[in-house]
Amino acid sequence: MNAKSGGKHNGLIDSEFARYGPMRWANANSPKERLERIRRNLRVAAKVKIKPLADRIVIEPSDEEVSQSAGGIYIPDTAKEKPQTGKVVAAGPGRVTDEGKTIALTIKVGDDVIYSKYAGTEYTEDGTEYLVVRESDILATL
Repeated sequence: MNAKSGGKHNGLIDSEFARYGPMRWANANSPKERLERIRRNLRVAAKVKIKPLADRIVIEPSDEEVSQSAGGIYIPDTAKEKPQTGKVVAAGPGRVTDEGKTIALTIKVGDDVIYSKYAGTEYTEDGTEYLVVRESDILATL
């Protein structure tokens, strides 16, 4: 089957096949890659205790605090804008279609992303703020 046929490619779903291409497709089930996936998941589990569902992604907003403007005026915390960039710390398995197939996310753990200004739900865990958003709320990767 090819990437346009809607089927699986040696265990990879279409979006993964398109992302990694035929060169990575041949080695997709190698022990080294499986070990790397397990390590990546363990890093996520150690960082956050929640596991997002479906196409949800957990983002840790960046702390780019500029407390002084270019003109030298100090900006209070209440007047600062919400950050729109952050690092992905956990991602769900992907969106499920009406036919029951799972479409994997294009965003992966560790990506730096730009997201919509008023998107998602804020969540605080151990004093760290996180934002849970849908994949469609992510505008770009950095």
